[in-house]
Amino acid sequence: MIGLFSFVTRDLELASNLENAVFGGLLLLPVFAIAFRMYGIQTAWLTIILLAVFPPLVVNVLYSGSMTEPPFLFFLFSALALCLAGLDDQRLWMFFPAGAFLGLAYLVRTEAIVFFSALFIFASLWLWSSVKPPNFRPWYGLALFTLPFTLLVAPYIWYLHVHTGQWMISGKTNITWRAGGWRDEGKSLDERYNGL
Repeated sequence: MIGLFSFVTRDLELASNLENAVFGGLLLLPVFAIAFRMYGIQTAWLTIILLAVFPPLVVNVLYSGSMTEPPFLFFLFSALALCLAGLDDQRLWMFFPAGAFLGLAYLVRTEAIVFFSALFIFASLWLWSSVKPPNFRPWYGLALFTLPFTLLVAPYIWYLHVHTGQWMISGKTNITWRAGGWRDEGKSLDERYNGL
């Protein structure tokens, strides 16, 4: 994404800042939709005002972390908003973009697979135990949710398999495990990363 923005800015740092600003701003939309649906208009406005001035998203993300927080959070909360609307309003078509947004979140940060699993279980429970049965077969919604996610993540999982010889959902599991210090007690984080 930063590469695409750099075609416009001709500067990778400025492109990174622009990407963070764009996705950080877009994050307000799904968060507003979720808060509005759950708590009403006043709480929704208060939520996005507080989010807009939240220091870790406004300033800190530009100088620390993986620098993927704004796009990851935008894709993640968009998926949540669409899935919630699909379940609440019984709109079958909303499950497809919800799965696609979670697939994009996975491509930004692989921990999105945990959110996919949790949302799949939540949607399953909602669809099969709802007081008001959906106007479509529950497995249609789950299939529409799973299909785009699978299509988006499969090439990356295949890529990892081709280059490592193992089936895995993330290329950073081993490095994360080792960087956690379970094997290298007493070393600083920098010393552990340098040792990898």
